[in-house]
Formats: sequence, C-alpha cells, structure tokens
Amino acid sequence: MMIDSIEKHMITDKEQIAWRFDSDIEILEKIDILDKEFSDRLWNKLINDKIVDKFSLFENKFKKFEEKHFDNNYNWITNRLKELSKLDDRVLITWSDGIVLETIYKNFIDNWELFYNPSADDLFVINNESDWIICLTHFELFQCGQKLMK
Repeated sequence: MMIDSIEKHMITDKEQIAWRFDSDIEILEKIDILDKEFSDRLWNKLINDKIVDKFSLFENKFKKFEEKHFDNNYNWITNRLKELSKLDDRVLITWSDGIVLETIYKNFIDNWELFYNPSADDLFVINNESDWIICLTHFELFQCGQKLMK
C-alpha cells in the first residue's frame, strides 16, 4: 500500500521522540525512526492520493471505514486496537508534524497512550500488510480505514 525499502531510511538518533517515552530505553529500543526523505515520500503519497488530510482519513478511500468519538474511553481504544491485527506485524506511526517511525504492533498497543496525547496529537498508524490505517485525532476521534481502494 505505501512505500517499501524502509530499512535504508532508518536513522539511529531517537532524541526527537525520547521525550514521549520519558527516555524509556525498553520502548525506544523497539522503535526505528525513519529519515526525512522517507517521511516526505510517505506524507506526499498520503496527501496527494487523498488518503488523509492533516487531521483525519478520507472515508471514501476505503472499502471499510469506522469512526467513533471515544471521549477518554481508552479501554475501548485498547480493545479495538487489539482486534485489528497480529501483534508481531510491523506498523508505521506518524504524526501530522511529519515524524515517522516503525515498530511492532504489540509495542504500539502496549504503549499507545505514550504515542498519543489527546489534546495535541493527530496520530496515524499504518499497517501495510493488513491494509489499514488508524487515525487518532487531537479531538478524540478514532477512525479506521481498511482495504484502500485503488
């Protein structure tokens, strides 16, 4: 769905996201940061193909789409995330500021509240293998688009 050849775009400097995890080495070790070139390519594809705007998904781009205002119901989010995919799948995570990282889905689920700040973040989680994108908006809206239409 997105972009392949991720490995050549991985960088070692994790300082730009360390603050999110209070420098928790265990979480940071499971995260790979991707360079600006990869980030620009990913965001260009997402925007130019009208898959996302800066704060949400375009519903008409997916065969299956769901949306829910979760209003601090983090248990619902955690449960819904667990239903979506295999825990060992690799996912891309990006914020509307353009930083992109890759990790295993289990790492994201176990720590999703560290990746997402409800008053400030618009977070996109992309599973290339299972062909879905999740968006968690700063106004506590969950969106999931599955099976991108060509």
